[in-house]
Amino acid sequence: MKAPSKYPRKYAEKVEEMARFLVVGHIQNEGDSIHSVIEKKTRNVLIYTPDQWSLAFKMATANAKPYIVKEVTQSLIFDFKSCLTFFDNWKKNCIGELVIRNKICEVNVQAKDLFKLNYKYTFEKDAYKATQCVRSNTRTAIQNVTKKFDSLDVAYKSLLAIGKKMQRSSRSLYFDCNA
Repeated sequence: MKAPSKYPRKYAEKVEEMARFLVVGHIQNEGDSIHSVIEKKTRNVLIYTPDQWSLAFKMATANAKPYIVKEVTQSLIFDFKSCLTFFDNWKKNCIGELVIRNKICEVNVQAKDLFKLNYKYTFEKDAYKATQCVRSNTRTAIQNVTKKFDSLDVAYKSLLAIGKKMQRSSRSLYFDCNA
């Protein structure tokens, strides 16, 4: 199965992805507030099957527009480990400085330079530092990586097995409720 493209090719040059890693206790993440709203709304809701959770999450919002919930199935989990041979360990950046991964606060990737990871140690308007992700920066190496990403396989060929402990626990819950 091929990996689905997030953006159509004609818009791909305009895409820029950015992620911020928040320091505990300093800034409230938008995801934290959504998580707390969902917890409060679902506290007193009876849920009998796992598939009812997605509906409970959608309806947990305070305004009229429900949350968008994307249910992840095994067909949406891809094998990125097969691409690791193309990438470096990212120990040093482009100017030879050691990259301290624990202190990175913000990362940015731009479509025009897809295999360069821009990062900052602060949230200020400082200039980004950059590290080259591909082992070799030649056109052939970048084409090989791009081909590999375009043809990613799913990580699991068959359904994942449920462990014995989980089976026993689920069965005991079922039989306790139906007794």
